[in-house]
Amino acid sequence: SSVNTLRARNPDGTDHLVTGGYINEGRAHVDVAGVDPALGVGLILQPLDPLFVGVSYQSQPAFGDMKLEGQLTQILGSIPQQVAPEDVEFVQALTDVLRFGGRWSMPGRYELRLSFSLTRWSSFDVQCILNRGRDDRRCDRDEPVGQIVNIPRDWSDAWGVRVGASYWADPDIEIYLGSGWDGNAVPDHTAETSLYDADKFNAAVGAKLWLLDRTLVLKATWTQWLYLTRDIEPRGRVPADPTDPGGPTVTDIASHGLPPTLRNPDAAGTYTHTIGALNVSAEYRF
Repeated sequence: SSVNTLRARNPDGTDHLVTGGYINEGRAHVDVAGVDPALGVGLILQPLDPLFVGVSYQSQPAFGDMKLEGQLTQILGSIPQQVAPEDVEFVQALTDVLRFGGRWSMPGRYELRLSFSLTRWSSFDVQCILNRGRDDRRCDRDEPVGQIVNIPRDWSDAWGVRVGASYWADPDIEIYLGSGWDGNAVPDHTAETSLYDADKFNAAVGAKLWLLDRTLVLKATWTQWLYLTRDIEPRGRVPADPTDPGGPTVTDIASHGLPPTLRNPDAAGTYTHTIGALNVSAEYRF
């Protein structure tokens, strides 16, 4: 696994471009990599001649916390000098997935499909960058040790359902279509445009053609994802300095259970999103 990204970042976790007459926004570049084994298992049963049912499980990468090593370079605000990269450890926990499905098939005529999935995004609670020089480093919201960057995620488990069907106009021509629903995993208080999600529908239509005594397979599929419009309300604002109620303000993250060390910009707004993709492939068997 690897992460190589350049992000806008402020030292105080806000999205203020200027503070006190000085440039506040800077850049952070992280380049890390590691080896993260994972395991996938599945089982298919045929209780009836035309019916197949199955279940599969895909584990988390690294079976828990992924720990990628590399370097972080931060140029924050109006720092004029060259900033040396830091040796860091990037920590995150991605999801595992449980899937159930079935198909009712009459070979050469039609096939019906139905599947469900549960994606355990609740494991993706934080992305943390630690100082690799600290042996006692750890990602901890209340008592962090060796922490350089801590980005709260607090995602939720999401489920999905999909139905599909195939029809054979000819033994060598398959026409198929499908549709599905996927739930949103990202809460309002940690949403951002670079890792956006919402409740969404998807639909697909395509065809498969066998040629040359079925040694050559041509396939084309169009898939459309339609995200429901999402409105994220502003968090509200509180004084940056509690002793100065009339002074500068910041967004209220305490109401979401986040301490000041985990401050991140407010993503309030109205979001619309749609994606279309054409997949064309050829397969030769010998």
